[in-house]
Amino acid sequence: MGVLGGNAEACVSVTAVVITGSTLAFLAKIDPSGESSQKMADQVQESMKKVPAEIKGDLENLLKVINDSAVDGKTWDDTKFQKAMEPIGAWAKKNCGSE
Repeated sequence: MGVLGGNAEACVSVTAVVITGSTLAFLAKIDPSGESSQKMADQVQESMKKVPAEIKGDLENLLKVINDSAVDGKTWDDTKFQKAMEPIGAWAKKNCGSE
């Protein structure tokens, strides 16, 4: 059994949502109507289809926090982001073998 155990696809998908979603928020500020933004949004949607049901709500909440920061143009809220990441980090530690 590798580091990810039997959850390799789930772990990769969860990581992809977090990283791509975060990157998309910052890209949207720079180039709100760009083709790159749309491609990344599509990637997030594809990855969301592969995440386990038990973490889906937490990821949706994280994406909302990220999106709200990008859309309204306000400064990044580290506290909200960290709070949204807590259950995702706990899930990854339990299911993906990350210490």
